Amino acid sequence: MLTQSWHRTNLIIILGMMQVAKKIPFDDPNVLNICRAVYIASNLIILSIYLYIKTTIDKKKGMSTDNPPLWALREQPSGDAPRAPDGRQTDLIPRQT
Repeated sequence: MLTQSWHRTNLIIILGMMQVAKKIPFDDPNVLNICRAVYIASNLIILSIYLYIKTTIDKKKGMSTDNPPLWALREQPSGDAPRAPDGRQTDLIPRQT
């Protein structure tokens, strides 16, 4: 049900913006340049939000030591179950037989 309401909302926004775009005089070079500037500015805002969130996530990844990344887990040569770097036994990676 929720996805259908989002689809309807998306369709209404698109159709509404098409009606608004019909009324904008794109023949005028000043209006066209303003639209281009707004488009570029919106893309720069989106890029800055993305980079801020990415750096925040990357900073928080390095702060946690409770759960080591999967690449840090190695199978012990003695045939025991894999252990985390701090010596805890883990079953995240199955043993190869």
